[in-house]
Amino acid sequence: MYGTKRHTIFSVVLLLSAFLPTPSSAGIIRLNADLDRVLNSPDLFQVFVAKIVSGKVRSDFMSQILDVNVSVSSVVYGPGLTAGQEVAFRDAFAWPDNLVPLAAGQRCLILTEKWQNEKEPRIATVVPVCNERVEAVKSPVNVRPLLVKELLSGLKSETSPVRQRLLIRQVTRILPREEAPLLLPYLESKDEWVRRAALAGLVIVGREEKYSNLAADDLRQFFKSHSKDTFIPAFSDFEKRGGDYAPYPLLFDYYYYLHSNPCPRSEEPELVKFLLPLYRAVAEDLKDSPDDRLLHGWGPLHHFGTKEDIPSLYAVHDSRNVHERACCLAAISRMLKLGLTYTNDEDFEKNEQKWQATVKNAVEQLADDKSLK
Repeated sequence: MYGTKRHTIFSVVLLLSAFLPTPSSAGIIRLNADLDRVLNSPDLFQVFVAKIVSGKVRSDFMSQILDVNVSVSSVVYGPGLTAGQEVAFRDAFAWPDNLVPLAAGQRCLILTEKWQNEKEPRIATVVPVCNERVEAVKSPVNVRPLLVKELLSGLKSETSPVRQRLLIRQVTRILPREEAPLLLPYLESKDEWVRRAALAGLVIVGREEKYSNLAADDLRQFFKSHSKDTFIPAFSDFEKRGGDYAPYPLLFDYYYYLHSNPCPRSEEPELVKFLLPLYRAVAEDLKDSPDDRLLHGWGPLHHFGTKEDIPSLYAVHDSRNVHERACCLAAISRMLKLGLTYTNDEDFEKNEQKWQATVKNAVEQLADDKSLK
């Protein structure tokens, strides 16, 4: 979990390192991976409760090497470990200090991955733990409820807004729908970002129209009160890294699913209908960042929008941004089955006159259609 700051290049490196299996020697830092990604990965290797024996970080401009020794308290899943065994990790991994302090005596759950070309596993995710011993399971599927239980136990007793945010954002990745109401009390928090973490989680977990509408309102209000050039000052409530936070990347880090591929294809029909109000809020109200508007608004509407979005889409048919024009015209073409297929911006510009005329004619024919009013 991260905020994007003034150090743009460094932030991009961090983002890419969360997804690319790059060797530690390359100096790219891997972040604490999201639980849904790790638990669904064929590379998941071990899950165990650990007690930190010693830990330190050696940092350079483009590298951060973690040296940590832990003692295994209990093995939850995976081979090669026994209780009482000491394990050492030396890796380019950004230890999540706000979740679990890197200090002797601290306990946590460690999830490791082992990639096909590697001899030793590496840390994928660190999770706070309340109990010294967690029951052993034989399948990764059974790890999920154990992690949910530990995270919810920690969240229930937590009073710090910093850790509440982080715990909420970690658990909502794997929280079952029936436990979504446990997030409701945090909508009343005095902390704006605790409320936002809970609301973003309720949209994806609770899947109710009321949560979607609240989240859409939250996005619209945020766009009214912030601009891309007004940075949010960094302070201890976030990541304790230097520099200020760019508002929109930070916002979309909380609403992490606002893009064109929000979930597995099998879940799309059910989930997308709850995301449409959020996509529309971004497309219509984010005025000063065309790239973010395209990535988190028009882009998803290109894939998932309905005929009721045609007026909004057509309103930007003459946008200065060629990709935005192409995206919105292609979306209308999909909805009305006009046969216009987007391949790239260069091809679109060569044929734009035809595209514009075809879409304009189709929209004019629909001008009196009640479904568009």
